[in-house]
Amino acid sequence: MAGRIVVLCLVGLVAAVGPQAVWGQGAPDNAEIELRGVGAACGTVPFWLHANTDGLVDPISSGMLLRGRVERTVESEGRWGFGYGSELVGRVSANETLFFPTLYATARYGFLKLRIGRKAEVIGTVGKSLTSGSLGQSRNATPIPKVVLSTDGYTAVPFTEQWIELKGRYADGLLPDRRHIEDAYLHQKTFYLRTGTPSPVQVYGGLVHNAMWGGTDPDWGRLPQSFNDYVRTVVALSGADDAPRGERIYIQGDHFGVIDFGLSVDIGLLKARAYRHFIYEDRDNLKFKSPQDGLFGVELADTRSGRWIDRVVYEHLYTKWQNGPVKPDPQNPRGGAGGRDDYYTHFIFNDGWTLYGRTAGSPLITSFPREDGRSGIENNRVVGHHLGVAGHVGALEYRVLATYTRNYGRYDLEERALEDDGEYRFQPPLEQASFLVEAQVPWPSRPQLQVSGAVGLDVGALYEQSIGARLGLSYQLSQ
Repeated sequence: MAGRIVVLCLVGLVAAVGPQAVWGQGAPDNAEIELRGVGAACGTVPFWLHANTDGLVDPISSGMLLRGRVERTVESEGRWGFGYGSELVGRVSANETLFFPTLYATARYGFLKLRIGRKAEVIGTVGKSLTSGSLGQSRNATPIPKVVLSTDGYTAVPFTEQWIELKGRYADGLLPDRRHIEDAYLHQKTFYLRTGTPSPVQVYGGLVHNAMWGGTDPDWGRLPQSFNDYVRTVVALSGADDAPRGERIYIQGDHFGVIDFGLSVDIGLLKARAYRHFIYEDRDNLKFKSPQDGLFGVELADTRSGRWIDRVVYEHLYTKWQNGPVKPDPQNPRGGAGGRDDYYTHFIFNDGWTLYGRTAGSPLITSFPREDGRSGIENNRVVGHHLGVAGHVGALEYRVLATYTRNYGRYDLEERALEDDGEYRFQPPLEQASFLVEAQVPWPSRPQLQVSGAVGLDVGALYEQSIGARLGLSYQLSQ
C-alpha cells in the first residue's frame, strides 16, 4: 500500500506540473511537492500537530505523507478570469489513504465567482494561521465538495464611494463520509457588510448559515429532499407532511452558524482587529439569548516584514451556557422547552458538524469515536483560552500556539459520565493544555526548498498525554 501511494503521488504530480509549454497561458502559478513525517512518543499525535491541517494528518498514529499540489489563482484584472487547484495526498499511517483534499475549478466574471469542487476555506473572520479555528467552518476537517457562487471578496455598493461594501456566498455541497444519515446535503450561505473602507477604521458584521438536510435515515428511510424541501431548508421553514415529526414541529434539517461582528484599525505600522462570533443552533440564539456563548479574538500585526514578532492572536472560546438548562413546561410535567442547545449536533443528524471524524467547525469543540465506529460531537461545552505568535528570526519563520481549555462534555453526557476506567469523564470538567512550536527555513543554496519542523505537546485529561514532532521538506516547482 505504501509503495503504491508514493508511486501514484509522483505520477499525479508529474502529470500536473509538466512543462510550461504544455499549459500555455493556463500554467499554474503555484506548484509544490512535500514530504512530511509525524511521530509521537505515546502513539496518539499531539493536538496541534493534526488539528487545522485539512484532515491530512492521522491523529491516532505516527506516519508519513507525500503531497503534491498545483494551483492557478484567478486573475484579479479584466472582466473574465479562471483558476483551478489540485492536491493529491498519499498517507502511510494506521489509517492509510490516497485522496484529493483539493480538487476544484473556478471562474470569475466581474465581481462574481463560481467554484466547483473541493477547496480548503475558513468561513467566519478569525486570526488566519494563528487562530484556534472559526466557529463557522475551519480547516480542521477534509474540505467539503461544493458548488459555490460568491462575490470576489468585498465589493463596493454603488453610489457609496466605497464607504459601504458587501460580500456574500451561496453554496450547496455533499457530505460524502460514512454517517448516520447517508448522502446528506449541506447548504451554506453568508452575507457581510463592511463600512469605512476609505478610513483607517472599518466595522463589519455578517451572518454565516449552515444547514444539513436530506439523505437517508436508517430508521425513517429517505428524508424529504425535493426542490420544495430544498427551499424550506434555504429559508429555514418547518418540514412538510412527509418529514419526521421533529422537523414538522420546528425546522427542516439541522441549522447552525455564527453571527460575526468585528472592527479593524490600520495605522500604518500596526494593524489591529477584534472579532466576535455569536454561535447559534436555534431561534433563541439568533435572539441573543446566549450572548456569552461564542468566540472573541484580537489580532495585532506589524506591517514591517521580517520582524521578530509579526503577529499576535488571542482568542477566548465560551460555549457552556447553550441557552441554559431545559425550562419546565407547565403543560407537560415530563418535558420542557428551550435550553441545552447542543451545539454542532442534532436529534436526526447526530454525526453533527463533522466530516470523516473531525469537527468541521472549531476543533476545540471535539468529536470522539463511538461504539459503532462513527464519530460525533461529544464535547461542546468548552471554556478556552488560546494564544498564537508568529514572526521571523533572520530567514527562519516560526509559529507558536498555546491553548488551555476546560471541557464539560455535553449536557446529556454529564448525567452518564464514564466510570473511572473510561477514557475521559466530564465531571469534574477535564482540563487540557496543548502546545505547538513550529519553524521553517529555506535551504541556503536553494530558496525553493523549505525545511520545516514542529514539536507538539498535550498535557491534561481530555487527550492522552503525548509529545510528538513533525519534519518536512517541501519544494516549490513554480511561483
